[in-house]
Amino acid sequence: MDQIRKNFKEGTILLTDYIYKDKEWISLNRFIEDRKVAIKSPQQNVHGATVTEELKVKKSSSEESQAALVLGIISIVLALITAAISWIPFIGFLALPLGVIALILAIIGLIIVLVTKKRGMLVVVIGLVFSLISCLLPFIMTQVFMDAVDDPEFQKAISEWAEEVDAELNKLDAGELNRPGVGEVMELKFTSLAGKEIDLADMKGKVVLIDFWATWCGPCIAELPNVRKAYEDYHDKGFEIIGISLDKAKDEAKLKSFVKDKNMPWPQAFDGKGWDNVLAKQYGITSIPATFLVGKEGKIVSTNLRGPALSSAVKKELGLSIP
Repeated sequence: MDQIRKNFKEGTILLTDYIYKDKEWISLNRFIEDRKVAIKSPQQNVHGATVTEELKVKKSSSEESQAALVLGIISIVLALITAAISWIPFIGFLALPLGVIALILAIIGLIIVLVTKKRGMLVVVIGLVFSLISCLLPFIMTQVFMDAVDDPEFQKAISEWAEEVDAELNKLDAGELNRPGVGEVMELKFTSLAGKEIDLADMKGKVVLIDFWATWCGPCIAELPNVRKAYEDYHDKGFEIIGISLDKAKDEAKLKSFVKDKNMPWPQAFDGKGWDNVLAKQYGITSIPATFLVGKEGKIVSTNLRGPALSSAVKKELGLSIP
């Protein structure tokens, strides 16, 4: 520094020939040469590593951290799916492979975190714990279900349920087989809701509609205007209706009131047994409304007539001209 001052006083150098850098005065030529070298080659940090190398290390470390987080999250999701499937009776064991995959991913994520010492440890540890549990759940739940199957009370309940289902299926099959078709003869004899004795055989020579219905049946009520119109138009020409109600005993008063309010003067068969109605079981009735149109010869000529089709069929069987 003293030499610089001396040279400056003697006029051998100019002040602009030097520059102050890093707490020392250096010649301008040296500074220019250093900058050229710095531009041509990457800068180095205090440890001797170039800036480019340092950036590469940071990028690699960040990617490893992200990979660990992704593996941890995937393992958690797979573990939860495994746990959900494990609760499905008798097939939960099939979820075990998913649990194993989740465990492997969690272990890989843990290794990455331990080696790189980066963030993601919490997520990976949660994934590892969930994975271990999900691997055990299929075994646990399978054993629980097996124990339940071996339980006498459970076996009794299953047996009773199977018997009920079998009985219902047998009823349905028997009903379908017993349901009469066109050309067959129906036999109906009962005491009506009004207390009169009714016998279908006594109506031979007339056209009779047998109508299985109930006050709680929406489609039956919707069809009632068509039934009533046919009765009003053709009753004096030889058309009769026999209603068979599938209402229960507790609804008898409701049935009587309904019949009166809706102007339904034809006889009603009612025993208060609902679907177990004797006539309904005899003829295999499993759904309502169910109708059978009986011709003058006492044989069924048509079934399940709805809407205008009912009046047309009645008119035809009565031998009236059809426009």
